[in-house]
Amino acid sequence: MRDVTWRDAGIRAPLLRALNGIGAGAARLGLRWPSFAPDALLAAACRETGLSDFGAPSFREGLEVLADSIEREGDLSALGRSVVRSQLVDNLATRLRVVDWAKRHPEVQEERIARPWVILGLPRTGTTLLSFLLDLDPSNR
Repeated sequence: MRDVTWRDAGIRAPLLRALNGIGAGAARLGLRWPSFAPDALLAAACRETGLSDFGAPSFREGLEVLADSIEREGDLSALGRSVVRSQLVDNLATRLRVVDWAKRHPEVQEERIARPWVILGLPRTGTTLLSFLLDLDPSNR
């Protein structure tokens, strides 16, 4: 029995086939779209939120390594590149919003969580249900 991958399914939608064909042709010419340049990702997140403060720059190195890895090793179709780029921009936009919220609510810096509960488990094993059940008890909040 041979291994079957998502590529074996074939893309049937003409628009997606055209998009991926254009992307493959552009890649052969050395053009990569959309861009995974870290500065382009950061700029897109800033445009989306209207914010510009990402907080401490410690995340930058990881972003650069991830973007480089996607470019060199990802082997993504044009659609795949669009989806992954969108996810990265969404995550960076969330970081902008969290930093902004923390600046507007400095009191959270004083808050201490003495004994947090951490719920771990494999997918589909009831971890979300357990977290919801624990949330029902006001003494756990």
